[in-house]
Amino acid sequence: MSIAIAGSGDLARYMVEEFPRAGLDLVILTRTYKPHLAKEGVQQFMTDYSSTSLDEALRGCKALISTIVDMSQTYVNIHLQLLAACRRSASCKRFIPSEFAGNTRDYPDQPAYFRNINERVRQALKQQDQVEWTIVCIGFFADYFIPASNRYIRNMREGSLIDFDNEKFSVPGSLQDSIDITLARDVVKGLVALVNGPIWAPYTFMSGQRLTWREIVDTIRRERPKFTVQVSTLNEVIDTLMPGNSVDDITFAQLQLYSASGAARCPEREVEKQKQEYFRDIHFHTLQEIWNQFNDNKTIIF
Repeated sequence: MSIAIAGSGDLARYMVEEFPRAGLDLVILTRTYKPHLAKEGVQQFMTDYSSTSLDEALRGCKALISTIVDMSQTYVNIHLQLLAACRRSASCKRFIPSEFAGNTRDYPDQPAYFRNINERVRQALKQQDQVEWTIVCIGFFADYFIPASNRYIRNMREGSLIDFDNEKFSVPGSLQDSIDITLARDVVKGLVALVNGPIWAPYTFMSGQRLTWREIVDTIRRERPKFTVQVSTLNEVIDTLMPGNSVDDITFAQLQLYSASGAARCPEREVEKQKQEYFRDIHFHTLQEIWNQFNDNKTIIF
């Protein structure tokens, strides 16, 4: 049976590479034909996300993973349609919604710009028992901590905490605050293990490494010594959230608060427990390992 992937964006590009390597067939659900997927030999299913279209798309699939990113009501509508399609399907009874953020179990309203949409999807998942589901929590993608030319993951639309073009850190809170980081390709290998694995927990935690911002700064400055550091205190971040500031500034402050609040840290006990349960054969890369590989091959795509 195949794995259905809703969306053909950045994270899906890793799935197109890693899932077939693991012997899994893919069906990419997309609104328009994507030539780059055809070159990869991956099956595409053009859909408008209507009930009829999704019923056909999921025929013969055993799991559905969404990679759709949207801050509007569209995200909710599509995910509710995806869940409903899984409930109708005879075979596709596993669903992973598109979150891939931090510890949303204990910080369900973080990042704040997603809170009004993610929670509605979570409630729909919890209110049914026909489809198994899990929300995957990874902290920050470690890809944001390497140059954009070496990753499929594009810079966050909310703003950059690490700006490689201008060689600048925008550290929220304190240099002693810590976050979890996980490489996107490692996350996707984890998804392979999940769809092949035993019963899921409602929340799945992965982490390549927990680092303080001081450790992140020191690691990258060893390679890029010209990087400057600007620290925004927690009060400064909160002040930016006040009415009267621009939408872009408020959104970036919400991203900063996600880091400074502790929401980007995954619970260590669950990380280790689930690593033994699901991800024992996966090597999760540290930031230093990533930069070592970059130094060995400047054209590598992580």
